[in-house]
Amino acid sequence: MKGMIMAGMMALSLVLGAMAIFSNEWLTETDDDDDSVTNYGLNNMEGMSKAESADECKMMKEFVDVMYEDVDSYESECDGMEFTMTIGMSDLCELMDEMDAESDEVDDCEASASAGTMGTIGMWGGVVLALV
Repeated sequence: MKGMIMAGMMALSLVLGAMAIFSNEWLTETDDDDDSVTNYGLNNMEGMSKAESADECKMMKEFVDVMYEDVDSYESECDGMEFTMTIGMSDLCELMDEMDAESDEVDDCEASASAGTMGTIGMWGGVVLALV
């Protein structure tokens, strides 16, 4: 019985660890004015907003795609009227620095990216140790 309980705890550790590593919902920010949601994960930022129509969503996607065309970690999609974009935190920090954002904002972004990297390393370490 003890062995089965330990095996179940290890399986649960693996599942929760994988969910924590790949989830983009470590921090969620909602803006009620424009009906948008921003989710921050360990390494990514995911933004979702609603457009008035599917055509407006496509126009938003085209505009933002041009803005982030040189960013490798950028992805976007329109699902009906809902526009979703995902970008890596380190790439977002570089873009903020290039766009001459306030130094405090850039510093906060870089601190978040570093913390996410360290968190990812720690979580992967936990998953590997749970497997062992």
